Amino acid sequence: MPVVERAGEPGGMRAARHRSAVLRMDDGLLETPSTAWLVPFLLLDLRESDAYGHELRWRMSDHGFHERRPGTVYWILRQIEGEGMVFCDRDGDGYETSERRYSITEAGESYLEFWAESLVRYREEIDLFSEVYERTGGGGHK
Repeated sequence: MPVVERAGEPGGMRAARHRSAVLRMDDGLLETPSTAWLVPFLLLDLRESDAYGHELRWRMSDHGFHERRPGTVYWILRQIEGEGMVFCDRDGDGYETSERRYSITEAGESYLEFWAESLVRYREEIDLFSEVYERTGGGGHK
């Protein structure tokens, strides 16, 4: 299992093992998954346990999401809060995003279910395409 260095935690750099959810390719680890995957991965992590914004940011790093722009995870958390997929409980004055504790809502659970069902259907379509592709000569021309 590859190890990466992760910044931003108390005490500086720390080794973090990638979880099995990290996207992989035949030639190794995909450097950074598409940000389109951030929402479902954030929701999956919140399904396991409520978390503060900074904890979710570290978890996303564990999954291989290295922020191209600072604050991407926080921006997405605010977006999905606005869409009702997460609930945010603000500790203290609530101005610091890291002081916001997030939990998944019923709408977030429904979104995850939709994603999972869509991916199953998409996998079936890919399998069908691959089968026909191989049957018709694969990469070679007839």
